[in-house]
Amino acid sequence: MAGSRQNQESVQMTSPRYKTIDATEGTGEVLSRGERIARVDYTVRTRQELPSAESQPGEGRRLIDGHVLVREGERQLRGMGPLVLRMQDGREVTFLADLGNPDTGAFSIKVSGSIRQARQ
Repeated sequence: MAGSRQNQESVQMTSPRYKTIDATEGTGEVLSRGERIARVDYTVRTRQELPSAESQPGEGRRLIDGHVLVREGERQLRGMGPLVLRMQDGREVTFLADLGNPDTGAFSIKVSGSIRQARQ
């Protein structure tokens, strides 16, 4: 028992903690190979890793993730490879649909790279 508790404590001490530094939501488009395949409601958040005792100030990595809910178009986003979410403010992110349900059209997303201005 004591060994198990000690392992849990060491995992908690070394697991990174994150602070949400940006969150945006709205209605946008999902693109596959440059073509619109769905209209979605989305939430995208950017989280910054909080510094630990061992890290240098400002060294923490950023994670971008979120959720989409398909309103019209393709409902099976999972397994389609990299997709692009074009947000209503003109920015874009490349993402993979993670956990979700094609019956409801709700998916969690994992973003690769960073949020960028849309390509014209």
